[in-house]
Amino acid sequence: MLARAAGDAGLGAGATLLRTLACRATGGALSTALLGSRAASSAADSSDRPLSGDPAVRQARRQQPSSVSEPPLLHDSLSEADYSHYRRQRTTPRVSSISEPDYYLNNSLSEGTYGMPAVLQHKRTQGSSLRGGPKPMMMQRIVVVNRSAAQDDKPERLHDSFSHLIGGCHTGAAMYSRKSFSNLQALAQGDFGGQSSLGELQGGGPLSHNAAALQKGSRTSMDDMDGRKTSRLIFVTNHLPLKVTKDEVSGWSFERDEDALVLQAKGGLPDDMEAVYVGCLPVEIEGHEQEEVTQQLMTDFNCYPVFLGAELKNNYYKKFCKQQLWPILHYLVPLSPTSLGRFDPNLWSAYVRANMAFANKLVEVLGSLEDDYVWIHDYHLLVLPSLLRKRFHRIKCGIFLHSPFPSSEIFRTFPRREEIIRSMLNADLIGFHTFDYARHFLSCCSRMLGLEHKTSRGSIIIEYYGRDVGIKIMPTGVNPERLLSGFSWSDTIWRQGELAAQFAGKTVLLGVDDMDVFKGIELKLQAFEQVLAIHPEWRGKLVLVQVTSAARAPGKDVEELQRFVLDLVEAINAKYRQPGYEPVVWLERPVPLYERIALYSIADVVVVTATRDGMNLVPYEYVVCRQGPAGSSAPGGSSNGGGGGSNMLPDKRHGMLVVSEFVGCSPSLSGAIRVNPWSIEAVRDAIYAAIRLPLVERHIRHEKHWKYVSNHTVQFWAKSNVADLQRFTKNHSKLQCFDLGFALDTFRMVALTSNFRKLQSDVVVKSCQRASKRVFLLDHDGTLVAQNSISAKPSQEVLTMLAALCSDPRNIVYIISGRGRTELDAWFGPVENLGIAAEHGWFWRPNARSEWQVQDPEVKFGWKDIVEPILQLYTESTDGSFIEAKESALVWHYRDADPDFGSWQAKELLDHLEGVLSNEPIEVVPGQTIVEVKPQGVSKGRIVERILHDAAAAGDPPDFVLCIGNDRSDEDMFAAMDSLQFSPHMPVEVFACTVGQKPSKAPFYVNDPSDVLATLSKLAEVKGEAAPPAASPSHLLQPAPLPLISYPQSDWQHTVERRSHPPSTPSLGGGQVFRGLLRLREEAFLAGHGPATMTGAAAPDVFPCPVFEGSEKRISVSFSAGTSTPRGGLRCLTRTQLDAMLDLAACQIVSSRSSDVFDAYVLSESSLFVYPDRMVLKTCGTTKLLSCVPYMCQLAEGLGMAPARVKYTRASFLFPEQQPAPHTSFDQECDALKSAFAGLGSSSAYVLGDGLNGLQWHVFVAGTENAHPTAEKPLYTLEVCMTGLAPSKAAQFFRSDDYISAQHTTLTSGIQALVPNAEIDDYVFEPCGYSMNGVERGTFSTIHITPEDGFSYASFELCGYSPDEVAAAELVAKVSDVFQPRNLSVALSTDTAAPGTSCAAAAWGAAFAGPNGYACHSASYQEMKCGGCVAYLVFEAEPPSGPGSPAAAGTAAAAKGGRSPASGASGASSDAGSPRAVIKHFPSFSGTISMQSGSVLADLDLLGLTSGSDNASDNSSVRNGLCNSLLIDPADMAVEDVMALHGAQQVSKSTPEAIDEYARKLISEHSLEDNFYIVDLGALQRLYRAWGEAMPRVHPYYAVKCNPDVAVLSTLAALGAGFDCASEGEIRAVSALGVSPDRIVFANPCKRPKDLRCAADRGVELTTFDTEAELIKLARFAPGARALLRIRADDPGARCQLGNKYGAEVHEWEPLLLAAHSLGVVVEGVAFHVGSGATHPAAFSHAIELARRAWDLGAATGFEMKVLDIGGGFQGGRVDKRGHADFGGVAEAVNSALAAHFPETEGVRVIAEPGRFFAETIATMGCMVYGRRVRVEPGALAGAEMPAARAHGALPMRKRVHSCRRLAAFCEELAATEEEHVLGYDYWVTDGLYGSMNSVMYDHATLSARPLLSNGAAAPADTLPCTVFGPTCDGLDTLLTDYELPELQVGDWLLFPAMGAYTLCGASKFNGIDATAPSTFYIASRH
Repeated sequence: MLARAAGDAGLGAGATLLRTLACRATGGALSTALLGSRAASSAADSSDRPLSGDPAVRQARRQQPSSVSEPPLLHDSLSEADYSHYRRQRTTPRVSSISEPDYYLNNSLSEGTYGMPAVLQHKRTQGSSLRGGPKPMMMQRIVVVNRSAAQDDKPERLHDSFSHLIGGCHTGAAMYSRKSFSNLQALAQGDFGGQSSLGELQGGGPLSHNAAALQKGSRTSMDDMDGRKTSRLIFVTNHLPLKVTKDEVSGWSFERDEDALVLQAKGGLPDDMEAVYVGCLPVEIEGHEQEEVTQQLMTDFNCYPVFLGAELKNNYYKKFCKQQLWPILHYLVPLSPTSLGRFDPNLWSAYVRANMAFANKLVEVLGSLEDDYVWIHDYHLLVLPSLLRKRFHRIKCGIFLHSPFPSSEIFRTFPRREEIIRSMLNADLIGFHTFDYARHFLSCCSRMLGLEHKTSRGSIIIEYYGRDVGIKIMPTGVNPERLLSGFSWSDTIWRQGELAAQFAGKTVLLGVDDMDVFKGIELKLQAFEQVLAIHPEWRGKLVLVQVTSAARAPGKDVEELQRFVLDLVEAINAKYRQPGYEPVVWLERPVPLYERIALYSIADVVVVTATRDGMNLVPYEYVVCRQGPAGSSAPGGSSNGGGGGSNMLPDKRHGMLVVSEFVGCSPSLSGAIRVNPWSIEAVRDAIYAAIRLPLVERHIRHEKHWKYVSNHTVQFWAKSNVADLQRFTKNHSKLQCFDLGFALDTFRMVALTSNFRKLQSDVVVKSCQRASKRVFLLDHDGTLVAQNSISAKPSQEVLTMLAALCSDPRNIVYIISGRGRTELDAWFGPVENLGIAAEHGWFWRPNARSEWQVQDPEVKFGWKDIVEPILQLYTESTDGSFIEAKESALVWHYRDADPDFGSWQAKELLDHLEGVLSNEPIEVVPGQTIVEVKPQGVSKGRIVERILHDAAAAGDPPDFVLCIGNDRSDEDMFAAMDSLQFSPHMPVEVFACTVGQKPSKAPFYVNDPSDVLATLSKLAEVKGEAAPPAASPSHLLQPAPLPLISYPQSDWQHTVERRSHPPSTPSLGGGQVFRGLLRLREEAFLAGHGPATMTGAAAPDVFPCPVFEGSEKRISVSFSAGTSTPRGGLRCLTRTQLDAMLDLAACQIVSSRSSDVFDAYVLSESSLFVYPDRMVLKTCGTTKLLSCVPYMCQLAEGLGMAPARVKYTRASFLFPEQQPAPHTSFDQECDALKSAFAGLGSSSAYVLGDGLNGLQWHVFVAGTENAHPTAEKPLYTLEVCMTGLAPSKAAQFFRSDDYISAQHTTLTSGIQALVPNAEIDDYVFEPCGYSMNGVERGTFSTIHITPEDGFSYASFELCGYSPDEVAAAELVAKVSDVFQPRNLSVALSTDTAAPGTSCAAAAWGAAFAGPNGYACHSASYQEMKCGGCVAYLVFEAEPPSGPGSPAAAGTAAAAKGGRSPASGASGASSDAGSPRAVIKHFPSFSGTISMQSGSVLADLDLLGLTSGSDNASDNSSVRNGLCNSLLIDPADMAVEDVMALHGAQQVSKSTPEAIDEYARKLISEHSLEDNFYIVDLGALQRLYRAWGEAMPRVHPYYAVKCNPDVAVLSTLAALGAGFDCASEGEIRAVSALGVSPDRIVFANPCKRPKDLRCAADRGVELTTFDTEAELIKLARFAPGARALLRIRADDPGARCQLGNKYGAEVHEWEPLLLAAHSLGVVVEGVAFHVGSGATHPAAFSHAIELARRAWDLGAATGFEMKVLDIGGGFQGGRVDKRGHADFGGVAEAVNSALAAHFPETEGVRVIAEPGRFFAETIATMGCMVYGRRVRVEPGALAGAEMPAARAHGALPMRKRVHSCRRLAAFCEELAATEEEHVLGYDYWVTDGLYGSMNSVMYDHATLSARPLLSNGAAAPADTLPCTVFGPTCDGLDTLLTDYELPELQVGDWLLFPAMGAYTLCGASKFNGIDATAPSTFYIASRH
């Protein structure tokens, strides 16, 4: 569509004039996509485009006159009714990005009628603005009116269209900033002549061109005119944050309400985010005043009022919200007919109408859906999200509920419960104050809608029809700055003095509440009365000041409460009143802020007794006011903690809080006295305890509160919520959205991926007709029969259709179901040729004549005897559950059980079964209300792979596959389909289809089983021979039809298309996908680093964002022309065809240029170049370049051309794990290329560069040498890839506030100077990123930049220049100056046209010199078999000259291994395999925070090595900085540099005393409260040296599983240790540190297939085996492995036995060796392990003797034996003063046995696998004592008054004191008790058996502890038997029993030495206590 007029104004839309202009400009071709999006006419998208809200133009619009004349309509076809409706709607001002319309076009012609120019008439406006003053010069706009275009009834800007239209059509003429009406009319008539001066312009006002942007010769684009757009956060609240007054003379007056929460929240928004407010005013505005008030509020306050009218507002707010919704949210159920809150349908209707009024206002306010965020607040607007979502599918919307949310039992009583729940779920983020409220909401979702939640990285998520809805738990806060500033107000000072005098000598209690039934005011008064009654000494001294605001919605209940409270106040005062003393001071009036501050500052205790409250900020305000401004002194309370006597205290920071446990702020106030307000006695006792609490303790409690309140401010709350809202909405633009349902209780918006579309049966039929072999894979339930059908038996129609399909010999048809084979056989047996797979593929048969086959016949089902009793136990205890027994599986169903209890039981059952079956080859799989236990690997995906493999093996591979299913199990089938597209053996058309529109891995869907049967029936009719392949590409390979521009061949090449916002694609380049950049600001703060910004003075305020892959894929395909090839060759391809091709690659055209030789396109991800005989395509990000190659070839085939040569190149990916297939590995890419270009014959693949220590260059070439028929010379290419750009350089490529244009960026950045003679087509993306194509004759250049900090990347390419024209070294030096990267690589290549032509390295200089300041890291050279050669060089920035910095040390160390070009190795063929690249960045540790990104970091994450801590020390923060960057290879560094890199602090010695002193320092400096580690890397270094001295022949391979700490691994790598890995994660982590594969042994004797594949990919060859099954896996998954026979050898005294699990017995050795020989597995030695923590040296001697026997047997079998692995088992090492370690005799035994059985002369390589030896003793853990209990003898305190329960024998032997009331008395008596009566103490510490202490259970460790007193004193010498408990609620969490310790207090510490082995690696998060990531501090002791 060309235009859409304002829908609310009743205007249609049309485009006659625009079509005429486009027709004239393009020679007759008509465009339907001039709005900047090819999909502009899509119905789904058109509903998502509200009016734009550009802030700059919006500000200009605010200055427009309020009274303007209407624009005349010169076409009389607009009806009077339409015009009247338009006039009515115009009374409400609308927000637009431009001024009021200056032109209206009218066209009554039909959509298909063109060529008739419309008449335009200029609108002249007069008058002054609302505020007075002349009207400024404004941009004008044209509104097109077309009554016939019914579908275009939504508002839309045409500003972009005209800018694009005029800029694109006007070629060769001058462009001016002002174009008159007559010029535009002339343009419509085809006159493109430009005026020579502004004086010659005729007629009306200016169009929307900007003079500065449209200078002569410049290109028109929105890039140049709009500038950077500011995002907006639209606060939607019931009331605007304004105060309103009216004066009879001056009228309405408005001012900001500075106390309003949403106004204060503005301070937490990002700097470039504008705050907008939508809501009602607190007063009624007359209709004739509304427009003026609206204009004033928009202009002055950015507020947009919603006018409801008095009646609707009363029904909506006072009656429904306050009297019906408010009570139910506060847990009040209206039980009687007269109760408050009985539901009224009429009031519900008013509530919905009011929400609709808000929605209509938001339609006006919303601008760009990409930049605007809507944040709805509180229960008044709970249905607004649905109303907005129905209107704008991709709106970014959050809602925060400030009230409580009741339990599901309460909320389910509300008649409109489902409407509210569903509407809230239509938001993207739902916020609650506390976990309780969120938990209740989740329970409602589960019980009412069957929706389950999940957790991901700390977020709670509900998947709702394809969208992830976030659940946010974040209590709001206050604005301390505003409250503290109030202390300086004169009113505050005066009121403080007055109150101090009034209450002198008294202790003041303060209550601040609304008059509301839920505030508990009466309970507070009754408790206060009891305090005075029971404690008469406080009469005359204790005063309660109760501030009460008027009720917001008076009602019967409130009136009754008010009367009761006033009577109670009078009664208390009458009873206890004295002269000069009034017990209760009742203030029932509005209290201004200054008075509240004064009251808070003099109050000793604040009492909050609300029975239910969402948050209540009174305690927070009180804490701030008691803190007071710095250096202030103000009236305080009692100085002695009780007993009267108020005085002026210099420090008043000792306020107390008594808080109800039912208010939202209660959980965050840990120092408050929490009470049950319903218990008047409890409140009474709490008040008494608060006023008598010692001043010191009150001060401590206040400090805790102040620390929380000062950090968790309202700004912090807003920032956190906005960040999460941005995170949850970042992918909205990629979704396809569909409406389902109309009413609030039925409306759903289904969100699907952009490639998800309905299966077209005619397309499938045509594809099937072309195919020679077809496979049909069909689910049964829900696919062939309805899901809820009473009988699942297939109908006769289904059987007949299946029989017809099976009758064709070209068809293979399978039913794949979860049902049993007996049932399926009975149903489908009559169809003879039908294949059946039962029980998800465990059983299958190809036809009725075949026997049933089993997936794995050797599997035993003895596990069923274990599982079935467990399932039976859970069935008996869970009503509604039952067991389904299958032949291969057992399934526990709980769909009929209580949802919460069933889910709970399922989780327990899952944990139970996984524990019991941990050693069985069994899977326990949770599903939708089921838990299934089945053999490993059983899935529909696996049987599909088997079926297709068998079909291909039969010699006739299928070329058509149709796969249809409907449920979760079928997703495995769809996943298996993905690999078929790129299989070199199966060039197959795949149709994977799900039933129903829902999120799925399948790209197609059908609506229901009837659609399935209709499609299959058509396919059953397909007969005859296979049709020959079509000349044009099939519909399958083309995207869905799009409204594209169809250009004539002669003109379209010269059209410049520029878009300020390129259309959304699955992967956007240049940082486009990061438009929500600021969402991670909160995460940076929470990580303890502050806002992570780019370093450098010019860096914009941009915060971390998700990573983006800058590294590009590049393919160049040359084609040979045929006799039918048109003259232009590939340049004859239409734009539509190119767009379709690029859609398959997931990118789009942004701009274009042409020369006489080729056409150049800037893409959303890199570039495309089209020559007559060659096409060059470059894409970055997660694009699928190779996916479009088959279509590219088919397009060429349609022109009579055939591929002649292909060359594919790329550098190493920064983030390979994010790449889609087939780009996940170079091997997959080569397979795809070989398949696509099989006709070219032989191919070659090369990988150049050092894979472990730098970037690599990947090259695939196929075809002939003379592949460029039109080329007169060799084609030379120079490509430069750069990472780690200088922040000041990268900052130039952001659209910051000072951004001018892309041309300006190109010029000022220095890019223009790199290619001074080229015509440049450049583009700066929003918000950052840059792309450029340079066109010069037949050559091109490109630059593509991803500037984000943490993964910045730039590439530069020159293609087609000769060596005579370009000095490569000089040009690369200039490029490096422009970007100043940390790393750069250079690839110089040529595609030789004839043999003997000099290659690139020779032509451009073999001795290529790198830029100044860079050292050559590696150099490679390769001549290619298909002709041509390539030279590849990698450079690294030289280290900075400044001494001492870790960065300098690290860089210097990394540069030590650098090599000159002459020493570089040549590239190796990819057939031999290539190690995975490890990209080396050199991070600076000066405070810059880098993103967690890159392959290295991903590998470290597998072991949890990158987790940081908020309270880490300086050296810990350096460590976190290291882990958040791409690492320097520790293997190449000196050990001292590694220690410095991790920030290890130097200490003199590692004695307990030194460790204690360092620990005390850490606790003090970092205010530690949780457990922490001190790791001594210096001790680790000494242990390594001691090992070498004790056993010089044995090379240690550290057991990573023992302690995978990154600093430990890095230090050992630098020392030269090898590594024993047991899994894929450990291999990846060690490889990421730069450790070469030959230093890794994969010693786990039983490995998962994926572990083996990873080892093979990483080049790890050395491994072990002890079974034949393991040999088979080695032969299959790791054919290059070098295996060691693992034999059994046990130490009976070992701490952990291993012989029961691993090790071949003597009689098994020979069969295993023979099996290895027959399987081709190379056996290279023998391995054993005597057990972890071995104690007997003789065990090693005996094991080595056995190993010799196995060694000789292996040699006799024909193997060359080289390696002996003596395993682990070494005790924790300790080094004495002489540097020797005590091995307990083991070292001597090993040396002696080796000398006897493996003499050194034999050259045997001996390795070991020590873990505990290196790790155990180097780590000390500190745990704080946070709880204690005194154990005394029974009867020791016989005189003390104990609780009454003791008399009944209820007290245990150890007395427990829990009574707050009698704590003081008991403590006094306890202190007087003789010491001999104290038996000992119980202590609770911050870590336990579920954390690091798990070593007690799993490693049989023995703990020891030593005390560390918080006051710095030495621990007392007297000790008693003590018990130490961990922090969880489990009674088994007991660490030490009867352990001698002194008396400790809460806040003291216990240090646990020797905690480095098998501790942290097994920690968990049980009870929500995260013990997996404690703070870690490194030291380097010298001795």
